[in-house]
Amino acid sequence: MSKSQRLSLIASVMIILGFSSSVFAQQALYIVEIDDSGINQLDPLTGIEGQQCFIGGNGATDVLAMAAHPLTSTFYLAVKTTGSSTPFLWTLNLRTCATTVIGDMGETIVGMAFDNAGTLYANTGDDVSGTPDTLFTVNLGSGALTSFMALPAPDGFSDTIAFNPVTGLLYHMTGGSSNTAFNAINLVSKTSQSIPL
Repeated sequence: MSKSQRLSLIASVMIILGFSSSVFAQQALYIVEIDDSGINQLDPLTGIEGQQCFIGGNGATDVLAMAAHPLTSTFYLAVKTTGSSTPFLWTLNLRTCATTVIGDMGETIVGMAFDNAGTLYANTGDDVSGTPDTLFTVNLGSGALTSFMALPAPDGFSDTIAFNPVTGLLYHMTGGSSNTAFNAINLVSKTSQSIPL
């Protein structure tokens, strides 16, 4: 994994979990890495990571995205499995590492984030089969996606989303080393505003 990919994932997880981890005795950062089926805990002071949970059962090959529910602290994962072209929605108990498979998401999800009310959003990137550069809502009971809005789409290799519970805005970062865009999305009006980097 490149440094830029790791930083975008860490930034996303920091925003998602930095505000929703109050149910834990101490705040912790958790990251997923491309081409890995583990959830790692990251020490924000040292940068040292250690594996928290290995997601290797039920044919799991890759954890593509994760988000923590703000009301229940349950972790939801987009997990690629053997023989499937699109990821499945799973839940994860971080204390026990027990997982539950919910259902096929039907699109190649690259990022996920919850809003304050517990609505799960997921996005696709621009280099995926299916519906590119789209924000979806996710049915937590089935994994089914409902199209919510199109996302700004400069060409690039990386996409991620993160929700800010203070402002109520969803942030979307996309692009590569030479063509990166950062946007604030108003989920009520379904509008996007570019933020200079």
